[in-house]
Amino acid sequence: DPTSEEEKRRFILKLGFRLLDEVNRVSVVGAPSIAATVLLANPYPAIRFCDFLRAAHLLLDYSERLGARFTGLLRQDRETFQETFGFLESSGLVVRIEDGEGGILHVPDDKRINLDFYKNNSIHLFVVPSLVSHALLRGVSREGLRDEMWWWLDLFRNEFVLPERTELGDRVEEILECMRSLGMVGDGAVNQTHPILRSNALVLQNFREAYWVATRTVRSLDAAGKSEKALVGEMQRAYRAHLLLGVLRKPEGNTTVTLQNAVSRLHELGYVAFETRARGYRWVLPGPNHAALVLVESRLAESVTEPALRV
Repeated sequence: DPTSEEEKRRFILKLGFRLLDEVNRVSVVGAPSIAATVLLANPYPAIRFCDFLRAAHLLLDYSERLGARFTGLLRQDRETFQETFGFLESSGLVVRIEDGEGGILHVPDDKRINLDFYKNNSIHLFVVPSLVSHALLRGVSREGLRDEMWWWLDLFRNEFVLPERTELGDRVEEILECMRSLGMVGDGAVNQTHPILRSNALVLQNFREAYWVATRTVRSLDAAGKSEKALVGEMQRAYRAHLLLGVLRKPEGNTTVTLQNAVSRLHELGYVAFETRARGYRWVLPGPNHAALVLVESRLAESVTEPALRV
């Protein structure tokens, strides 16, 4: 029965998020996680080591103000990240290029998914702050901030542990106060060039890119539909093509898991329907709200191609 299978999947997902929330409450942030967050949120695949250190130190200050707790290794390695990069380089996740100016750190495209594992260890700290940064850089008004946050959180419901909607306003105010103390915002103005504001805004960009590709692909479904396997394969090919064209920049978003999560969320929102066919294949068909998917695609496209977020 497809309905009972979907109910079972949602129950398991909800239980998993509840357990993850408990783990997040007692977890500590490690040095590889902070390094991965800085490297993968950078707009380009390489960054000067001096710029990395500046961004990492600011992110650590920011994380402390958000209540993060650090591992002993991170506290010891905080100033130089020497041991951290010894590990990342020996693992092949980061290549250091010496240039006489302190070096350049490069993350090869085929290693970004591996590095994303470390980023995800502390991503719960940065979900709401990243959405606030993203909104501020796009010019969302203070009055519209909470609704903007909730639109994204609701879309990414299958990716993260969400705050309660009643708590979101207070959470946003705490983040804005932290940003004011670090010079990211002030007197109604946004410091568009602040490095943490800019990198923070891109922490979730791999998810935006994946969901944009998913909605764009699903919009082309005709009444006959497609198998989920074929549909996700089409999405992955489209993602690779857009990376080559420079439309997308985050190869780590092109994973089967994230794309399948996007399809499942679009199903929950009524944009697609599921049907189980011969040999247990799940078929994806246009749902009752399929025509309205153009609005979701447009909003995602704006965030993927927004000039303020690409430099």
